Amino acid sequence: MGRQIEKKLLHQQVYEILKSDILIGKLGCGEKLNENLIAQNLGVSRSPVREAIRMLEQDELVVLGTAGTIVNPLENRMMEELYECRVVMESYAVRLATLIYTKEQLEELHCLLDESARAFDEGRIDDVIQCNTEFHLLLIMPCRNDRLIRTIKKYQELSFLARKQEFYAFHKGNFFIGEHRKILEVIEKKDPDEVEAYMRIHLQNDLEFYRNNVSR
Repeated sequence: MGRQIEKKLLHQQVYEILKSDILIGKLGCGEKLNENLIAQNLGVSRSPVREAIRMLEQDELVVLGTAGTIVNPLENRMMEELYECRVVMESYAVRLATLIYTKEQLEELHCLLDESARAFDEGRIDDVIQCNTEFHLLLIMPCRNDRLIRTIKKYQELSFLARKQEFYAFHKGNFFIGEHRKILEVIEKKDPDEVEAYMRIHLQNDLEFYRNNVSR
């Protein structure tokens, strides 16, 4: 992999590298994690690799398959459950955050949305996915419920594994950009009920897209 490992907290650094490789698709769904090869590529012993993989198992980014530890293959029912949880939790988190967003946070959300639209028009799908992920994460961060944020982030990361498939294989359109703009519009009106309702609609639409296209 050609990357250098610092001497402190080796397992944490290996974890972050492997997690990044999974989320960007370098390690694909269903791909086996070879402890010996990972240790050799990173120039570390197998011990920090094993600990890093254990951490990834807690995140559910990897699971134990018949041939060893593999990147979570994300069966259809699991993906639907993730989306169903996100519909409930993210809608509530944004409701909690509605009266808390700062001017700077709202400006950053607008910037992410504008960049997402430009990237979509230019066919930069990886950038679209990254902007979309950052947008959803920033939406929930001000909610002042750390446990809720941690849970949502975990489910967002698992959902992230399916996004490239949605955009590349099933040509997901840019309707989500208009939905994001509507969410920001109602946030700026500072109406928690309306914000929660529109966020729920947006995430429900994502779930329906998955059900109607990816999971068939």
